[in-house]
Amino acid sequence: MMKIILIFVFYMNTALASERHLMYVPHSGGIADFAARVLANVEGNTVVVNYPATIGSRAVPLAFEKKKLLFTGSSYLVINQIMYPDYKHFDISSNFDTIILGKVPNVVSLNGSIDVKTISEFKRYKFNDLRYGVTTAASHVGVLEFLNLTGINGRAIPYKSGEQLNMGLLSNEIQLKVGNLSSMIGLMGTNKIRVIGITTEKRHKDYPDIPTIREQTGNNLISVLYYGVSFPHGMNPSSKKYWQKFIMNIHKNEKYIQETEKLGAEFKLIADENYKKWYKDQIELYRKYEL
Repeated sequence: MMKIILIFVFYMNTALASERHLMYVPHSGGIADFAARVLANVEGNTVVVNYPATIGSRAVPLAFEKKKLLFTGSSYLVINQIMYPDYKHFDISSNFDTIILGKVPNVVSLNGSIDVKTISEFKRYKFNDLRYGVTTAASHVGVLEFLNLTGINGRAIPYKSGEQLNMGLLSNEIQLKVGNLSSMIGLMGTNKIRVIGITTEKRHKDYPDIPTIREQTGNNLISVLYYGVSFPHGMNPSSKKYWQKFIMNIHKNEKYIQETEKLGAEFKLIADENYKKWYKDQIELYRKYEL
């Protein structure tokens, strides 16, 4: 009798697991991973499946082959499509329909020894050898876009991880970083770091003392990390319809908004024709600064 009960319980657990949604995420520990888990938690019936964020990551082709959801930092997939054209699954525009859910603003950070508080002062500062840190091609583009805006030249210092880059900034191995707000929250407010600009349209409610780049220059940076959900072509129509409706109404979910704001993210829904325009703008930006 006990054996029959155990078999029944195992069968029921297997059946329930098979009915849960799967969401593939080609990142682990990054902002897209955290945002995906917030979305899955709010939905309540979704399992997040991570794969390493390396070129050729199995998450992207598996999502396409198995016709399951893909949640990713969409900006990275755009630049990967340009840099690795032979990897067909990075052609998101051909294989997936995508809705952007949000973005993580960039902040311009300087080593605390640089006596600069604004972008105007940065442009006038006499740098002997300005060094900036990069980890990925996307992060490199972000710095180049900022330097192009200010007319300042610098020298790139590559790092293997964001943590190493931050240590380089703290130790004055580099003087400049342009990176997402989430990665700097723990360092801001100390005299070791100066933050002179943020890419939000208005001043961030949690960091009102940081002036926006737009208010200082009249322009803004495009290369910030956007993230969202991609639906592979051929996905089950009822599942796709369910998720599209859920996502298009996610702004009404206070828990989702609050939890993503804790990550330093801004809610930004971009779909349909607006997504096509966003995608075109991203392609043009990364091709302009192709490394």
